[in-house]
Amino acid sequence: MAYRRLPVVPDLDHLKNQAKRLLSALRDGETAAGADFTAFHPDVPSASAAKLTDAQLVLARSYRQPSFARLLTTARIQRALHSNDVDALQAIAADDPESLQAFSTIQHGQGRPREFSEARRVSRSNVFAFLRAHAPDLSVDDLKLINGGQHGGGLVLRYGNDQVVKVPKNGTRKGLLKEAAILEYIRRQDLPITVPEPLEVHEKGFFAVYRMPEGDGQALTPAVLARLSDADLEVAIRSIAQFFHVLHTHRFPNSVLQHVPEAHDGYDVAPARMRRKIQFIREHSSDYDTDRWEENLDRLEPSLIQVLALAQCDPQTGFFEAIDGNLTRLSMGSFYDATRHDPAIDIHDFMLEVQSDLEDEDRIRQICDWLVEHYTSDDPNLAAKIEYGLMGHEVRWAHIRVRRQVRKLDRSNDGVR
Repeated sequence: MAYRRLPVVPDLDHLKNQAKRLLSALRDGETAAGADFTAFHPDVPSASAAKLTDAQLVLARSYRQPSFARLLTTARIQRALHSNDVDALQAIAADDPESLQAFSTIQHGQGRPREFSEARRVSRSNVFAFLRAHAPDLSVDDLKLINGGQHGGGLVLRYGNDQVVKVPKNGTRKGLLKEAAILEYIRRQDLPITVPEPLEVHEKGFFAVYRMPEGDGQALTPAVLARLSDADLEVAIRSIAQFFHVLHTHRFPNSVLQHVPEAHDGYDVAPARMRRKIQFIREHSSDYDTDRWEENLDRLEPSLIQVLALAQCDPQTGFFEAIDGNLTRLSMGSFYDATRHDPAIDIHDFMLEVQSDLEDEDRIRQICDWLVEHYTSDDPNLAAKIEYGLMGHEVRWAHIRVRRQVRKLDRSNDGVR
């Protein structure tokens, strides 16, 4: 998301309402709001946990201000200067002299943040300069962006023959520290999971250097899955199911779990939120079978008993790599989004990724069936949780579409008035 700029005469009420709208947009699942939080929040909360103060901080930083209070003060200064209100400027100077000094310095070009400061947003265009500033021991000239350089929670670069460097987005630096802790622990255990080896991890999560597993890794992208024979595809899905089983059933120590947050959208709160969305859809659109959703939710809710485990929480097909083409030896190195959540989330989210990435309906159905068949679980409610997760995705996107329609209609009616 690009930085915002204050108008010549800012409206304080507009800024306050803008923060409220940003929070509402995040809770509604709007992509732009999520991008704002990722770019400008130092510790990105989930949509359900986000508060107005979080939205105010994100908004302030998008205007290049350290806090919402400073943003409002800066707006007051601009208004006072525009109207030549000396009394107002004197009052600001008395209440917050630092803000006036900071405003004056910025106007004269002396207060801009240092090149690639901790708050600077890292992107494809500046990642090499960022690493020169913060990773002086790396030979930056030997780095190359991988497949466009975007992967998981940040940028990934090839370093030599067997290493990669990950540079997370500002808001996911804690995610990189978490990922490194998980990978380091897994490597020390006798687990049937192949992961990269963390060689260097910046103490603040600015970057990490990983050594990749020996052998050539082939990402199981949708295109690769589409080309596999049925027999090889089943082997690949069985390996993925076994990976999830080991991840979900292993007892990770507190030294690892302290880096892994507990999900805020567990089954104690998520069904009620889904009911509100269904009700909103019913009130504003007749295009969806809301009665079916209600009936299914009534049937499934008694089975939604939360089981906490370490879940990957972003299981994209391309994150799995077959080492030297061996579909029984997969490597997985992305744990940016790992959360203590119910294991079912990984299963139904992987199904959703397959549904969105592949076009062959028969192959999609077969992959989903194999995943459930080969995923070993003693949870008697797993099937109900998977069905609930798939329905939740359907309801979520219907809710987003209907909200957009309602807002468009509201703007049209405002124009008529």
